Amino acid sequence: MALFSTCSGSQYLGADGACHTASGAGTVTSAGLVGTSNQITVTGASPITTSGSWTLSIPSSPIFSGVTTATTKSPVNPFTSSGGTAAVNLALGNVQEHILTENTTVALSNITAGQQVTFIIVQNASAAKTLAWPSTIHGGMTVDTALSTENVQTCTASGNGTDLYCAPGLIGIPAGGIL
Repeated sequence: MALFSTCSGSQYLGADGACHTASGAGTVTSAGLVGTSNQITVTGASPITTSGSWTLSIPSSPIFSGVTTATTKSPVNPFTSSGGTAAVNLALGNVQEHILTENTTVALSNITAGQQVTFIIVQNASAAKTLAWPSTIHGGMTVDTALSTENVQTCTASGNGTDLYCAPGLIGIPAGGIL
């Protein structure tokens, strides 16, 4: 099963790892959420439950009541390196992917307080490369040197949005195991 996938249009990623298309009619209801085809109101933190079949469509320019800004982020943001440095803009997505082509030092920008970001680092296919994390990443993984392996780690930003604190990573996953 793929952990990360990009589905197109109105498709969603199912538990089986495949893209599916949602359609039908109905209402989404839980103790904290009631919705119709034109609006959804969230009033609590209860889990969402559904009955019947339903479709949730979000317009390309949604209106968020009570929110001053809203940003749609790409599911996976591929980033590159040049001259040994990879400039990673965390405003572009919460999943950041890099295929090592050279020994690389990461430089981060636009960290948001409380943000969770997952890094997917793929080792070079012909010669092992290194990845160095900035001092603002605490507990950053050491990328496996086995060729073509995938390495995944999730980090959470501090309350002041200056540092990332990382959970232990998944290191040395055989090629194709994630993507």
